[in-house]
Amino acid sequence: MESSEELSHEHEFPYKGPAFLLWFWFLWSISGYFILVSEGESSYFYEIIYLLSAIMAAMGLNNRMYGVNHRISFYKEYVILPKLIHLWHWKEEKIFYKDIQDIRLAPLISVEGKSEIEEIELKTHETTYPIFYRKLHEQAMQKILKLLGEKTGLKCTLMTVEEVGMVQNTGRPAPWQWRVAGLAFFVSLWAVLSISLAEQYHLIIGPSSIFIFPFVIAGAGAFIIHRKIGKVEGPSKQWQKYFLLIYITFYGGISLAFSLIYLNGALDSSNLTVSTITVEKEVFFDEHKKGYCVELKVPSSLGKEGRAIASSGESSVDMIACRPEFEKAEKGAQIKLSVRQGAFLGPWISDMTVVPLKNVP
Repeated sequence: MESSEELSHEHEFPYKGPAFLLWFWFLWSISGYFILVSEGESSYFYEIIYLLSAIMAAMGLNNRMYGVNHRISFYKEYVILPKLIHLWHWKEEKIFYKDIQDIRLAPLISVEGKSEIEEIELKTHETTYPIFYRKLHEQAMQKILKLLGEKTGLKCTLMTVEEVGMVQNTGRPAPWQWRVAGLAFFVSLWAVLSISLAEQYHLIIGPSSIFIFPFVIAGAGAFIIHRKIGKVEGPSKQWQKYFLLIYITFYGGISLAFSLIYLNGALDSSNLTVSTITVEKEVFFDEHKKGYCVELKVPSSLGKEGRAIASSGESSVDMIACRPEFEKAEKGAQIKLSVRQGAFLGPWISDMTVVPLKNVP
């Protein structure tokens, strides 16, 4: 059992990242979820993504406010360090000074014209434990480094730029992490807005392959950013870089795709073509969308201007449409489609009306 002397720490340092980003993450996630839900016909997949993101952000805020794992505490025989065990959760790890084999310093970074250590890694026989500069207050890193040297007896001095063979441009603007993270946040807002605006124009008659190109463009943009950033030193920065680039590719593709869908319908000035198709399967109720849905096979030729009747043997596009009025539809009933040509992406269905079975000749 530890004595009272051993239980009282000699030095302690707060170890928390900025709360601003966590609050931004939470507000963006929860607002995006409610915007999608309020539309009534949004994708269930995207709602799950935003809901999980909001839950993770809330857990991160709760852990930051009430968790005890946000400190670095030096005791007589050991040091307590937070250890990352999940994306948002850290636990306290007790490391005895006698077990520390090496203290390694990650490359220096430039902060307001001064050189600071980005990361300290304590190497033991089992693994390594990182201490990140951005989670500490000013000058805490140097104090921690000094204490580690005194407690372990290992040589660990604050390296200079010349010692690590690096050339830092102290007049350079904000680090690339903030710029790319800002771009990722902008892309996220753009995705929420574009999905909301495109809702009434999303029933496009055409192959799904047309939505591959937005993701190709987003991926090309992410690759250009990757080349612009260049080589990144340190495992934590490498993880941040590739996570943000994948994030931008995914949500950038979604944003571009739904923006094209919106513009295709909003800029459309073509004449309306009215056609009818037969419901071939039973109508079903979708609890998520809170409406009745039908699975339709829409002939591709209906999108061609002047064509109101499909020819036999032609290709068709499978789509699922949900409307409250589809409750009246039955298998064998007809649905009247109002089709427009689209500004550039392809024909789209602007309206659907159920023709009751008893009125069908």
